[in-house]
Amino acid sequence: MYLLWILLGFYYVQFISSQVYNVRDFNATGDGKTDDTNAIRAALAAAANSNGGRVIFDCGLTFLTGAINVTSNVILDLCGTILASNISDIFHYPLIPPLPWYGGGTDFQESGAPDRQSVIQSYNATNITLTGGGIVDGQGYSWWACSWNASGLPESPYRAVYLTNITVKNYGSKIWASCADIDGFCDNSSVTPSCPPCLNADCPTNWYQSAVDKSQCYRLYNSTLAASDAQFACQNSTLTSLISIDSAFENTDITSYIGKTYPSCQNVYIGLQQNGSNWSWINGDNSTYRYWDSNYPISTPNANCVVINQNGKWRNQDCTNTQCYICGFSLYNS
Repeated sequence: MYLLWILLGFYYVQFISSQVYNVRDFNATGDGKTDDTNAIRAALAAAANSNGGRVIFDCGLTFLTGAINVTSNVILDLCGTILASNISDIFHYPLIPPLPWYGGGTDFQESGAPDRQSVIQSYNATNITLTGGGIVDGQGYSWWACSWNASGLPESPYRAVYLTNITVKNYGSKIWASCADIDGFCDNSSVTPSCPPCLNADCPTNWYQSAVDKSQCYRLYNSTLAASDAQFACQNSTLTSLISIDSAFENTDITSYIGKTYPSCQNVYIGLQQNGSNWSWINGDNSTYRYWDSNYPISTPNANCVVINQNGKWRNQDCTNTQCYICGFSLYNS
């Protein structure tokens, strides 16, 4: 599954165009397997060109899509299911200029690097409704939906998305507002997993707070240890574990953190190890995401432990080799 962000935006007012655009009329299949991204984008573009309208997703169908942009005066009439694509290329999730709450120099990120567009995004738009009794399935991991005002970050600009009679589930690690910040968010709608308590919102001093999933805290150590000793150090000094990596977004974020913190750490132990013929995360994470370097993994005896290099690629090696290592934990479990 793939980590995604669902962004929905701004103020609900009364006028919406009477134009109707059924995504199937734009060649969407709704079979849950065929990529309907182009068809859905075309339907939304037609609505945008008419200053709004009702975009229909028929009942009983599942529409697989990458990122889509919702403009002003649009009703997403969702009776079926919008299923977020787990293909992480530029077509499905284009790079966009950094939005303020993404880290465009005004919050916890330090750079203004481009970001990936969210699966459902609206920016500087008004008068948007998502309704119809259907489901938005982000195919994501556990998410962080707490308000971050308490930790000094700017208040979310999201207000008044009118979400009624809709189920939102399995979306990614971020909704940049608390449930209470979005007017009408729980109007006969359900959100799973439910909004978690805002506890321990900041990582400890000297720990890095993930730019992808704010519930994740990492710490890189430049003292070199064998893999078993590195895991022991994580467990016994900080009650953590060598990290798991669940997506390309996380992999890029962690690679950047390593390069900025200890450039001398050319190879860093992560928590992926081989048991028999299987590779698994020692912290129990069931993620199947992998980013092997060319010609890896190798079948050399005892090459059962994995390092991430400065390019973000993974290699397996003998577990007795000494390397830098990175520990991590979730604020949910702290």
